[in-house]
Amino acid sequence: MKPFALFAVIFALALTAPYSVLGQKKKSKEDQYKDIVKLAQSQKPADKEKAYKQAEEFLTEFGAMKDDEQVGRILSFANRFRLLVFNQLLDRNKNAEAFAIGEKILDSDPENVYVKMNLAFAGFQILLNNRDRSYSRDAMDFAKESIAALEGGAELPTYLPFKDKDDVLANMYYIIGTFQLEPNIKEAASNLFKATTFESPVKGKSFPYYAIAEYYEAENERRIKAFQTRHASRQATDAEFQVEQEARLDLYDRMMDAYARAIKASEIEKVAPQPNWKERLAVIYKVRKGNETGIDGFIANVFSSPMRNPVN
Repeated sequence: MKPFALFAVIFALALTAPYSVLGQKKKSKEDQYKDIVKLAQSQKPADKEKAYKQAEEFLTEFGAMKDDEQVGRILSFANRFRLLVFNQLLDRNKNAEAFAIGEKILDSDPENVYVKMNLAFAGFQILLNNRDRSYSRDAMDFAKESIAALEGGAELPTYLPFKDKDDVLANMYYIIGTFQLEPNIKEAASNLFKATTFESPVKGKSFPYYAIAEYYEAENERRIKAFQTRHASRQATDAEFQVEQEARLDLYDRMMDAYARAIKASEIEKVAPQPNWKERLAVIYKVRKGNETGIDGFIANVFSSPMRNPVN
């Protein structure tokens, strides 16, 4: 075929493309809306999934029309479908996929506390199961936003997978504290302590108390170094020496309490405590009491009194 003739054929095809090569003329907004509604009303899962895909295309094209009634209805359907899929993914422990669709829900429903708290939990599960911290920052932010909303009075129709509002708050503080352990153990101790103040199964976990004991250990090491520096150069008076000594003994009391709670909580969890917990508790107990007499009773009754805030 001559070049001119070939060009003529291509030009003719281009002119007819909207009706032949590319298919039928694009449907109007109203017709697209009717198609989606029809598919969404079907009882077949495949039809509903098709309706959702068409809804996403519809919203891509018309989503900017915020006050349009049809757009509002399609957005509502899309979010209901996304929430259904979101819950299914969470139930199957497909946490990374759930994270992606949950963020889509929040794009159009940014105050959805149910989705936020579940995204926080999903990010936490990804850390536990996969040692993957790539969701940590977002999970912490969602946990903080969930706490702010719930402590501000928000009530939810369901708190699943948690028992109730207190259980959500305990777990959100627990998640934040766990993520903070490496970068800021003091903040971690503060949040893990808050997690234990709610009526929730978290109160019976050993990990928060052990983490708080670790914070006390780090604080004790810091104070010892400061103590040695000050008194080696005789920079402190006898009165200052006494104040610092009393503060150190108070810290030992806190450490004893935290280790004892970790040990007792491990009994509640029906898991063996770490061997070094009892060893370390015994060392500190002897420093404060002179011997180990009464240490078993101390552990047994440790939950009979409230724990002191570790950062106050």
